[in-house]
Amino acid sequence: MNNIKISIITAAFRPELMPRVWESIKKQTHKDWEWIVVNDAQQGIRDWYKEFKRDNPKVDVWLVDIERQKGRFGLFSRNVGVSVANNEHIVFLDDDNEWEENHLESLVNLEKRTGKVPYCWMHIKGKKDGSDCDRIKRTHFGKQGIDLGCILWTKRLFEQYGMFRDDSQVTYDWNCIARSYYGYGPSRFECTNEPTLVFWHKRY
Repeated sequence: MNNIKISIITAAFRPELMPRVWESIKKQTHKDWEWIVVNDAQQGIRDWYKEFKRDNPKVDVWLVDIERQKGRFGLFSRNVGVSVANNEHIVFLDDDNEWEENHLESLVNLEKRTGKVPYCWMHIKGKKDGSDCDRIKRTHFGKQGIDLGCILWTKRLFEQYGMFRDDSQVTYDWNCIARSYYGYGPSRFECTNEPTLVFWHKRY
């Protein structure tokens, strides 16, 4: 528990956003991590990764390149990322979201202190041009109540309660979260009460 190393998984679709993803990771105060970029057959991601490795040869990052597009909201990519992760602890950083610099550290510290599965609040910002949406959301375990990236996962949760399934038309992430939350038990989850996930919302 003293040296928690985290596998960061990014389901990558948009190469133009990857520099911002890297900035979120690079500034983290918790430095013990690997970064797994799962590419959904996007040539732009391959080009970005080649340049990134050239410019950052010492960064613990590797590309898992899916040859055929799977799409479906990154479900396949995330499952691949979980399967190949070297560490027990896992976080998801989608290519259109960001982290505050203490995101990983606050989650790790809460797990160390309580022994529970930690999660955070969200800082909601609007994606649309001219949007003035800028608010804090106190996350809760319900549909539209929490994002996948709020939680410090463990491989054990996926092994016990399953990974991402494409068996419904909507709320894919919530279906996965709910299985772990209710299966493992709501009392075993604890919130940092800090809005460390910056969520860029397409509705605003």
